[in-house]
Amino acid sequence: MEASEVDDLIRRLRAIGSDLTDVEVKRAQGGLPKSLRETLSSFSNTAGGLVVLGLDEASQFAATGLQDPAAIAADFASMCATELEPPVRAVTSVVEYEGVHLFLAEIPEIEASLKPCYYRGQGMNAGSYIRVNDGDHKLTPYEVQAMVANRGQPLEDVTVLSDLSGDELDEQLTTEFVDRLRRSRPYAFANLPREDALVRAKVLAPTEDGRLAPTLGGLLAMGRYPQEQFPQLSATLVVYPTDEGPEVVSGTRFLDNVTFEGPLPVMAADALAAVRKNMKRRSNVDGIGRREWADPVS
Repeated sequence: MEASEVDDLIRRLRAIGSDLTDVEVKRAQGGLPKSLRETLSSFSNTAGGLVVLGLDEASQFAATGLQDPAAIAADFASMCATELEPPVRAVTSVVEYEGVHLFLAEIPEIEASLKPCYYRGQGMNAGSYIRVNDGDHKLTPYEVQAMVANRGQPLEDVTVLSDLSGDELDEQLTTEFVDRLRRSRPYAFANLPREDALVRAKVLAPTEDGRLAPTLGGLLAMGRYPQEQFPQLSATLVVYPTDEGPEVVSGTRFLDNVTFEGPLPVMAADALAAVRKNMKRRSNVDGIGRREWADPVS
């Protein structure tokens, strides 16, 4: 903010005698106030706002200044980056006013797709706030869930992988998928050719040059080997000999260590098979009862 804007703002605060809906003032003589977490959350969830540190509201907004503006700025940046989710990206500055230093931070409103912004130490339901008049008010669990519902449908799965072609999809998986669509949703898919059905199901999508390429969701669900493009897409099962981990006496580190790759349905099936193989207790449902037994130790 320009010096003239700071002067006009403080004159306004002194005339009104209280904080504003979009302005929060703290004396901050003892360091960064912990209550700023609530203000950062509320400004982010409402329409943004301005934090001013170094003014004393109880003394008609006297400019008391800050003992160590650099430390305040560093602590504030750390709070924004590590204590709020999503992190708050504030525009900060230190200005001189009436012979002392003030710290100013402009807090932007976050996108609706990211709301609510909350204090990580309390979690989303207990640490989300909204600005009402000149105060920070905790959102109710219902209000939090309403914000989450208003984020909109994520669209990452329909991202077109334009560098790839339809040949990256597994023939058997895609054929079985289209056959299943034609049986379960005949009105939409019964009379469509295979490629058109895959486009309608958003497994394939047209590229800018007129080709058909797999979407991200299509590749992950029906790709021949999605790990070629996404090497970290894998799951690992490690079976330890004890509840605490490796067995110290015998030196046995683990009983089984399996990595699962391939499209997601294959990974899920392989993972379930590995879990069943390593289960030590089994149960059968017989009528209204259930019978359990432990596998013999091999």
